[in-house]
Amino acid sequence: MDQITLRAAREAAGLDTKAAAARIGVADTRLETWESKPQNVPGLYGNRIAAAYGVSVDRLNFSAER
Repeated sequence: MDQITLRAAREAAGLDTKAAAARIGVADTRLETWESKPQNVPGLYGNRIAAAYGVSVDRLNFSAER
């Protein structure tokens, strides 16, 4: 299965940064940082992000390489 970036997953879910951050329970600036540096996402938030975007956590790319 191909992985997708956090930004691509958010956009596919039809969410802007503020709406996505509210669903995840973080500030929108934090989400923007994670989108540019996904390797910095704490493990606890991986499942929250996946649920907010309606995808499996395995589908999300949390590595620094794109």
